[in-house]
Amino acid sequence: MLRLGGYLYTDHDPNYYFHRIFRLYLVLRKVNVHSPGAIAEYHQFRGGLNPDRLAELLYRVGFRDVKITYRVSENPELTFFAKAVLRIFNLITKVLPIKTFYSHFFIIAQK
Repeated sequence: MLRLGGYLYTDHDPNYYFHRIFRLYLVLRKVNVHSPGAIAEYHQFRGGLNPDRLAELLYRVGFRDVKITYRVSENPELTFFAKAVLRIFNLITKVLPIKTFYSHFFIIAQK
């Protein structure tokens, strides 16, 4: 619970729009979505979080000034190929800031 004027901050939320594409990558690579590592990131294998829907819910329960910020996450444990793809997406976002190319987002909202 937050008192009036308090802030909510979420971070490293997997972007639903990105994961629509990423899920295809996992299927093509035949990644076992039930492995221990995958279970730790369960929300990613279920399509990520929809930032627009989350913002709508926050407004509905009384938050105001909900700000979504998209970003491309860096993960040192990724394979070389996955890192290369993320770097390409990062370059694309500099020219075309389309939310599909951002792997993660964070939200700051005020009650």
